[in-house]
This record gives sequence, structure tokens and C-alpha cells, in this order.
Amino acid sequence: MDIWGPWLELIRTVVTALAADAGLGVGFGIVVATVLLRSIVLPLAWPIAYRACIRQKKLAKLQPELRAVQDKFRDQPDVYLRKLAELYKAREIAMVDAKSLLGALVQMPLFLGMFQALRTIGDGARFLWIPNLLRPDIALAMIAGLATALMMAMLDGIQNKIDPGKPLDKDIYALAPEELKDVPKAPGSLDESLKALERDHAFLLKGDVFTSEVIQTWIDYKRENEVDALRLRPHPYEFALYFDN
Repeated sequence: MDIWGPWLELIRTVVTALAADAGLGVGFGIVVATVLLRSIVLPLAWPIAYRACIRQKKLAKLQPELRAVQDKFRDQPDVYLRKLAELYKAREIAMVDAKSLLGALVQMPLFLGMFQALRTIGDGARFLWIPNLLRPDIALAMIAGLATALMMAMLDGIQNKIDPGKPLDKDIYALAPEELKDVPKAPGSLDESLKALERDHAFLLKGDVFTSEVIQTWIDYKRENEVDALRLRPHPYEFALYFDN
């Protein structure tokens, strides 16, 4: 029995109804249909995400032992695999989480069908500033990258239990230098922000979302085209100070 064709047709019908009958337009119709599908699979997706989070925490605690085994048996791959399996078993961690894998496989046809159906619906459709939903958009890619980086920074703070400190109910511009030196500070300029990112960007490398090369390329671009471009040119306020009468 062919269930793929009816599934694709159901998605097209729902998006078309949301776009035309509900007056949302194709773009927002796709957004609403995606949210509906996510809501339907949430009872299945939530336990999988929870199990993955627990597994990640266990593996994070296991990293020192894993590195020790890897260093000790680096030249003995058979022994290394056996010791690795013994270590996982001793810590009650499955080498492969079969339940999570099965749950992901169950969801895959649903979202593949959604993707295939939207490829035909979105052709030529406009959404916000995007003239065609099937064509790549640089601005949207940049927004997605920024949102991902912010989310990873937030998760890093939660996982490492970073304390932002108590609220400071004082005028920092009126504080004496002795008091001000103990107040935590964020970078005060783009140049300082780039230097801070160079010193600490390990949280962006988790899960292979970003690579060191991508991060360094972005830093070099911002430094050359924005920091140095401004530093090497007179500022309008300099003209106001020294040339305006």
C-alpha cells in the first residue's frame, strides 16, 4: 500500500488551506504546518531529547577515563575497543542508544515527506524579504547562524553553571577605581569582543556545528573590514574637535 503519496498530498492540502483559506500566505502557512507537525511528534521527540541530554552528561563525566584508555591503547585498536566496551558497561552507558535511534528513524519519514512536499509548494513563494523560498538567502543563513551561536552560548553557561553574579544597583560611572576593578565587565568594543572570542570559543565547537576555521575566518573578516577600517580612518568627531570652528 502506497502511504507516501497520500502523506505528501496531506501536507500540501494543509499548507494550501492555511495559505489560502486562512489567509496566512504560503510562508506563514509552512511555518504553522511545521509547528503542527512538531507538536504531533513531541510525545516521541521529547523523551529522545531527554535521553540524549542525560547520555551527554554521562559521557562528559567519562571523558577523562576515555582519554586515558585512548592514550594507553592508541597502538592496539582491538584492545582499545574491548577496553572501551568494558568502560561503557561498567558505567552503565550503552555504546548505541537503540531507543533514541529507533525514535529518530520513526520521525525521519515524516520530516522527509514534509521537506519533499514543501519543495513544490514553496517554488516561487515569497516570505518576508525572501523572494523565493526555494532559493538560498544569505541574510536568513546569517540569522540562523547567529541564533545557533547564541543558543550554544546559553547551553554552555547552563552546563558549566556559570554564575553571572549578583545585580549591581550602583552607578558604575560614579564608582571609585578600587570598587570598579571588582565589577565583572563585558567587552567594551568590537575589537575586545573579537579578542574574547579568540580566547574562548570552545562552546561553539561542540557538535561540529562550527569549526575553528570558520570562526577564525569570521574574526579576521570583522577585524579587517570593520575594526581596522575604522581605526585607520579619521573619525568625524576628530574633525569636529580639530577642524570645525
